[in-house]
Amino acid sequence: MGRTDRKGRSAGSGLSGAALNARRRSLELSRLHVLTQIESARVDAHRDMLRRALAAVEQDIKKIS
Repeated sequence: MGRTDRKGRSAGSGLSGAALNARRRSLELSRLHVLTQIESARVDAHRDMLRRALAAVEQDIKKIS
């Protein structure tokens, strides 16, 4: 995990430890939801859009980790 300041905020994020954990959990749930949607998508364009959404969510997770 990244560095934190004295108030438990991630370096550069401005979020407290609890808020950061909640944000990470929300992003992880979003990632699982998008993965489920990718598995059931039948149209190539829809799958492509979902893959882009997945990449964005994964990038956000990486930023706060």
